[in-house]
Amino acid sequence: MNKKNGFILIYVLGVTFAFVSLILFFNYKVKKYLDSFTGYYKEIEKENIFELGFELAKKILENDTNNNDWLGETWNIERNFRINEYEVKIIISDENGKININKIMGEKGQVNQLLFDLIKSLFQVCGYSSSLLDCFFDWIDEDNLPRAEGAEEIYYKSIGLINLPPNRNLLSLRELFLIKGFDNNILEGEEENEGLLSFVTIYSDDKININTCKGQILNAMGFTKSQVDSIMVEREYRPLNERFLTRVNRQVFLKYRNLIKYNSNYFRVLVYLKDEKENEAVCEGIIKKDKSIELIRKGIL
Repeated sequence: MNKKNGFILIYVLGVTFAFVSLILFFNYKVKKYLDSFTGYYKEIEKENIFELGFELAKKILENDTNNNDWLGETWNIERNFRINEYEVKIIISDENGKININKIMGEKGQVNQLLFDLIKSLFQVCGYSSSLLDCFFDWIDEDNLPRAEGAEEIYYKSIGLINLPPNRNLLSLRELFLIKGFDNNILEGEEENEGLLSFVTIYSDDKININTCKGQILNAMGFTKSQVDSIMVEREYRPLNERFLTRVNRQVFLKYRNLIKYNSNYFRVLVYLKDEKENEAVCEGIIKKDKSIELIRKGIL
């Protein structure tokens, strides 16, 4: 009888252990599912806030109806607000204040001489090696003949990169990191020196808004340091015009007159999110402002 009771006890304990294990396993699966669902929900929530940020940026730019775009306007003001558990920050910057490096060489290999002269001068102002330009043009031209200090297919194969260069315009500025000589120091800068990515874009026309471009670009045009300082001070109070630029340096203005504009059609928008646990997320996009306002690119630029 005792043996039978002992057997029953062992059986009951075994069943109980199995049942408890099943419950624990079920709880684990439920928790994992809920965590997964919560994570998915948060991602959807962040995407919705990003979309809201871009819509707000479009509305801000839509309300800017004057003929000039300069840094003293309201679109250039950083917006900060809160949505649910997220701190949201929206920053709008002008892409037309940069040099569009995809516009330097046309589809048939023809060179925009003004843009070429400007980018070459910018490299000198920033202290970049002139060989970088050879490498860049070898990346986008249609042939496989390396320039004097450039790099074509043989070089990229030697470092394990096949089917490069692509022999087309850049699809993303991130491609620059693949081109020979374009390292982090050149592209992103170091300490107080801004990198090349601060001065170039692939999202604009072949003009440069002189009201928003950086001092290095003004210097590359040929304006002296004191003239650049004078331009920067003027831009703090009002947008520039032909009369002012002619008075500052007539020769430089006349040379780049066909490259200069005073308004912008392309803007970069960065939407930052930070939750209560200090986790951060960012999404960036390009808005084109013409007859209509539209988001033409979102994600990796």
